[in-house]
Amino acid sequence: MQENPGTPLRERASASSVGDASPGSVLIVDDDEALCEVMELTLGRAHLDIVWRTSALDALDLVAERDFDAILTDFTMPTINGLELCARVHRLRPDVPVVIVSGRALAEEARAARVAGAFEFVVKPIDSAALVQLVERAVRHRRSLLASAHEPHLGSARERG
Repeated sequence: MQENPGTPLRERASASSVGDASPGSVLIVDDDEALCEVMELTLGRAHLDIVWRTSALDALDLVAERDFDAILTDFTMPTINGLELCARVHRLRPDVPVVIVSGRALAEEARAARVAGAFEFVVKPIDSAALVQLVERAVRHRRSLLASAHEPHLGSARERG
């Protein structure tokens, strides 16, 4: 994948798997590079592995190639907004929770985020500690989904025979 000049590479994330003891890998998507850097520092202090992109299209390419435990995206971005990004991520990787962050507290945006499949919809500014807790909760949610998908299913007594 060729990187656009405005798309920094902050790739410390490793692929996660069921039973992975790492704190989690998170993709941040926001067209504001400075905000990406702030969120990277904040979440990095919680030992989360962070990758960020300033383009939703670049982020989608990355989601198709790599595994993330959670995605944190801005609502308003050029080309593809956070709602469309969320919907596309769910088509590619339905188990990955997407948190949409908006600068506006509009009920219709929150409803649209739920319809798009967002794990959570939050309004800026968000407290650093609350951001870390939210992302850690999203990571735990995804890992519990993966763990339950890999547990053996016992089937009914009739199937066991």
